[in-house]
Amino acid sequence: MVLSRSCRVWGRFVAVVLSLGISARAAEFAGGTGEPNDPYQIATVAQLVSLGSDPNLLDKHFVLIADIDLDPNLPGGRVFTQAVIAAEVHSTRHGDIVYRQITAFDGSLDGNGHVVKNLVIDAAADRDVGLFEIVGTSGRVQNLGLENVCIKGTSIAGGLAAYNMGIVLGCHISARVSGGSVGGLIGHNYTHPK
Repeated sequence: MVLSRSCRVWGRFVAVVLSLGISARAAEFAGGTGEPNDPYQIATVAQLVSLGSDPNLLDKHFVLIADIDLDPNLPGGRVFTQAVIAAEVHSTRHGDIVYRQITAFDGSLDGNGHVVKNLVIDAAADRDVGLFEIVGTSGRVQNLGLENVCIKGTSIAGGLAAYNMGIVLGCHISARVSGGSVGGLIGHNYTHPK
């Protein structure tokens, strides 16, 4: 796969592209129980990515305790082909209608002033992409920075989330985002009465 000039990371080509769809076990976290007063602590790439590999984690609570570098040129790095967290589980087509099974992120993620950097997503057709695909109505993401993010989607795309129905506070981004309907931080933001 050859990325466009706008998505090359430090001028190098990515030789191997791995899909997040590969089944993986959740990484052991750096601490915590996942409860609101004792969130799971995320210190590594594997720990962050594990949120997307285990749907049982999507209603838990997390805090970053280090910056996370998702550079695909680093050992073990990858170009993601879908959202990293709360991505589509599977889709089925019936005639012209596509039914998608997606579980939203309804937990909390406190970036604690840390950044996730060098995220690259190059999505296939009909994908809504971002670090999260959907932050659900009970979801909360706060105090998180995203730096040097490159997202290429074909539908809804945003650096932090394709869709937000929850609460996003104190987050910032530097990104290149392209797709059918895009936003720098959030692709499509829904509001709901409290």
